[in-house]
Amino acid sequence: MRTSSYVIYVDLPDTQDEVLLVHGYTGAYDRVSRKVAAFLRNGEAGHVPRPLYGTWDDHTAPDEAVEPPIGETVERLTGRGYLTDLDVEAEARYLADNVERWHAARAMQAPQFIFMPTYDCNLRCAYCFQDHMRSKPELKGLLRTMDFATVDKIFAAVPRIEALHGVGAHNLPPRSVGFFGGEPLLRQSRPVIEHIMKRAREAGEARFWAVSNATELDAYEDLLGPGGIAVIQITLDGPPEEHDRRRVYPDGSGSFSRIADNISMALARGAQVQVRVNVDRQNVDDLPAVARMAIAEGWTAAPGFSLYTAPINAVNGVTDARTTFNTWQLKTALQALQESHAEMAAFALPDERLRQTVHRIFVEKADPTPLMKSAFCSAHDRMYIFDAFADIYACWERTGDAKVRIGRVLEHGEIESNSPLLKQWRSRTASSNPICASCRYVLHCGGGCAILAENQHGRFFGNHCDAFGKRFRASVAEAYGDLVAGKTLTQATEAVCDQ
Repeated sequence: MRTSSYVIYVDLPDTQDEVLLVHGYTGAYDRVSRKVAAFLRNGEAGHVPRPLYGTWDDHTAPDEAVEPPIGETVERLTGRGYLTDLDVEAEARYLADNVERWHAARAMQAPQFIFMPTYDCNLRCAYCFQDHMRSKPELKGLLRTMDFATVDKIFAAVPRIEALHGVGAHNLPPRSVGFFGGEPLLRQSRPVIEHIMKRAREAGEARFWAVSNATELDAYEDLLGPGGIAVIQITLDGPPEEHDRRRVYPDGSGSFSRIADNISMALARGAQVQVRVNVDRQNVDDLPAVARMAIAEGWTAAPGFSLYTAPINAVNGVTDARTTFNTWQLKTALQALQESHAEMAAFALPDERLRQTVHRIFVEKADPTPLMKSAFCSAHDRMYIFDAFADIYACWERTGDAKVRIGRVLEHGEIESNSPLLKQWRSRTASSNPICASCRYVLHCGGGCAILAENQHGRFFGNHCDAFGKRFRASVAEAYGDLVAGKTLTQATEAVCDQ
């Protein structure tokens, strides 16, 4: 009998006497005495993470003598998965086998469809991962707009794709149809957007969403809201002065006022508007001003409004990595701002949904398995992105290059697959690299973003941790603190890239 390799120790900021235990694959959550936690830590085969709070050393067991708990406690620890008869290698194989089984089951769910009507965009944001498409003359041919014939053959292919996932007329849920770009909601693209929505409705019930810069959203006013484009992610990168330095038109002029007007319009139409602020070390201190503006505009009073942040990643060769945050650093910075600025409560913190789900586990004894992921995102099982050339991609951050497409739609809706790349994308799971497979957080992290892993390590099957261990333990500790304080939490909005 030994301590499982997948025990997560969550020390608490307000007590040294108790520790929360989470098991990485059984989904167990338990509060135990420090003595019991010390017993488990002492039985670890390898390195145990440094606690966020408290004084346990990074490499050694706690100072107090480690005595085995009574037999009943050992029996319960075993039943919850914290103690195991499996050796390290056998337990890792057990986890990997379950990941593959869960991944196969997840792949047999309804696919998600995203249309990129054009790679063109009317803004020139310095940190954009697609900036090369608009700046290199040799790529000008990419900037065409999808035509009706391309839309029609894509919809001829949709049932074929759904059949690959075990979905047919007998079990078809509402289709998820998204719009991405470039800028998908340019004024010039309205006819093709309408045609996509028309064809989707002809094929069954559909739910529409978009990621848009919202500069020309007024051209789509009558298409917004319940039954139309119901969810829109829109970016503001600070108050007017800062935003207008970052999200600019080709002539250098700013876009803030037009976007703000269109946010108000979309909310009035009943759309859910997720305002995202891309944050680095140069604009983080502007966030209270953004919160005050959102409150003053009346946005925060709208039931469909949410405000959140995302760290800018240095992925385009222009952004200086020294100016960026990882997600843990950003969360820490936001919490510091919340302590000094009451208006910052308008912002959802990173990992807010994780915190709320754990809170439900504590309060309602909710099923913990929805927190577990066989892969990081839908790019690895059931996402299909169609561009104006009828090329098919798995991830919107790897588009616009036929060499990385997973397939293409032919003239009558037949699908030509790029089998090696399709297999590469769909086989990247939580356990497909040895670092992730042995990590106690793997089923909650999912292995991290493939694109950021490739940027960091040069390997598609590498890991991208983004300080997830600290983030997970902090979220669990915060959820427990909410429980003790008797707080009732409102449900956080799911950002479109998390769906």
